[in-house]
Amino acid sequence: MHTVIRKYTCSPDVLVEGRPKLADLEATMRQTPGFVSYSFLETADGLATITTTDDEAGTEESMGRAAAWVQQNLQQTAALLGPPEVTRGETLIAATR
Repeated sequence: MHTVIRKYTCSPDVLVEGRPKLADLEATMRQTPGFVSYSFLETADGLATITTTDDEAGTEESMGRAAAWVQQNLQQTAALLGPPEVTRGETLIAATR
């Protein structure tokens, strides 16, 4: 498995616009080839997402899907969402409840 973490520093306005559309974002990310999991976090200074897929190709695809979703769904605040800090790598352990 492979995981990518994207951390964005942004205005709270981005979350205000995006929150009502998160079910659509979830559906979009679930369609990523090799999908395993997706998390969307509100952080102290913005937001972060964590995507795990079967392989690196899936996480690469997820980044394109996320960028397209932002452009289509956050028309009023997309400009306030700068480029993410990206961390990616092979998933060595994935523990869930």
